[in-house]
Amino acid sequence: MSVLWPIGGLVAIVTAILGANRQPSTQRVFRWLPLPLWCYALPMLAVWLGWLPAQHPAYRTLTNHLLPFALALLLLGVNLPSVIRVGARALVVAAIGAIAIMVGAPVVVWLLQSHL
Repeated sequence: MSVLWPIGGLVAIVTAILGANRQPSTQRVFRWLPLPLWCYALPMLAVWLGWLPAQHPAYRTLTNHLLPFALALLLLGVNLPSVIRVGARALVVAAIGAIAIMVGAPVVVWLLQSHL
């Protein structure tokens, strides 16, 4: 029973997000703040508020394995022809941004390690 609480809580949050995404009244919100962002932000908020126990043994499994898998499933519905139509320049800019984040995050941690 104690293992089911974090799993059930995360499933309830993601189910609520998916249900809200289908409502016409929330389409403007999901246009600017996409579904994968909500799937990460709301569980983090639930942990921060103490609704989901971060020290629970199942929590690490959920966050390391189940949540990335769920996000990968969400990305299966991406319309690849429309992404390709955006153009090579936009895709290069997105790749440069991703590389900058991957390089910049460790550099910032290294620079601020005495303050962390």
